[in-house]
Amino acid sequence: MLFEELNVNEHKVLFKNTQNGICSVQCIFNAGSIDETVEGTAHFLEHMLFKGTPRFNKDQFNRITTKYGQINAWTSFDLTCYHYDFISRNLSNAFDIFFDMIFNATLPEEEIEIERGVILEEFEHYKNNPSLYFRERITREFVGKDGHGILGTRNSISSITLKDLQTFVDSYYRNNMIIVVVGNIGKNFLISELEKYLPKTDTKNISIRSNKPNYNRQNLSFHHPSSQACLGIISPGSLIIDSPSIEYAREIFDSGFGGDMHSLLFQEVREKGYCYSVWSNFVDCTNFGFEFINCKIDPENIDKTKEIILSLIQKVKNEGFDSELLELSKNHVLFTIIDSIEKSSNLARIGAEYFKRNGKIEDINEYQQKILNITNDDIIQYANTLFNDEPSIYTMTEGPMED
Repeated sequence: MLFEELNVNEHKVLFKNTQNGICSVQCIFNAGSIDETVEGTAHFLEHMLFKGTPRFNKDQFNRITTKYGQINAWTSFDLTCYHYDFISRNLSNAFDIFFDMIFNATLPEEEIEIERGVILEEFEHYKNNPSLYFRERITREFVGKDGHGILGTRNSISSITLKDLQTFVDSYYRNNMIIVVVGNIGKNFLISELEKYLPKTDTKNISIRSNKPNYNRQNLSFHHPSSQACLGIISPGSLIIDSPSIEYAREIFDSGFGGDMHSLLFQEVREKGYCYSVWSNFVDCTNFGFEFINCKIDPENIDKTKEIILSLIQKVKNEGFDSELLELSKNHVLFTIIDSIEKSSNLARIGAEYFKRNGKIEDINEYQQKILNITNDDIIQYANTLFNDEPSIYTMTEGPMED
């Protein structure tokens, strides 16, 4: 098994014993920007958890966490993850301060205004970066409310209060998480240490969302002050598909269509000089998912590049991949996953899939076999499932921003 599932004081813990000297612990909350009342609350809260506990003020916290390793966090549409990497022999000390932060963060009100300024600067960074702005804008346009920017807007960031943060904690952080631990640690020792720091809870169920958005299918053009243009082609899909073979075909499709230098997009668009960068990937969330084809491009090449990409989509729908591309793509997918699990922190992050796949973490050997079993007919079936309607096309060119 990739992970062993443990129950410690009624908390779900995914554990993997490795020979790596670095241990990684991650606390993943099933809560993100799609759960907000005030846009940006989940991300703002992520920042505020690092501002101290009853035992440590923020300066002490920063020094101690650095003493033992490296701590950080991230927020997505549907998850918030706090992660700490440290030398395995320091597990007891690392757990002590990490879980103190997770369960006892004080959210000091005097720090809110300081952090608000930091997040507003982060917001400006995203807004001024054409690639980041483009991705965020088209997600909001295509998905709607659930796809709003994870940072929020300038107005919403400016309005978030301590009450908003505390309400989010009470609503979504209580017994709504899994803990992932990866490293060279004995299971019995791990359980004994976790029992010290995980408060007992009566709640065993983790909420799974079921709402689905009504995608806003449209073609849209908008502006950004940057001279770099962007072209995006989007089609809705689902992370979990009824046919298991199509589900695994998605990963091979992403690799072969726009995943790396072997892909159709790279060979037919990038290598023929139409754009600087082109790729495709599946954007997944428990509430929505879509295939995103993205180009950083000279404005003069938008129409030709769009024509090539739409032609490639139709070709894959009709013919799939040739035998060489299918084999290359399978090996690329397998290399990527095997390479990622060589590092404790990457392996631990796979735990986030627990929520997206309804509590299932797949055995790595079973996963590899399912990838190898994918046929070209599966690729054709997946492409026709994904692009059963005309995709939405977004372009961003130089000009004044609307917001």
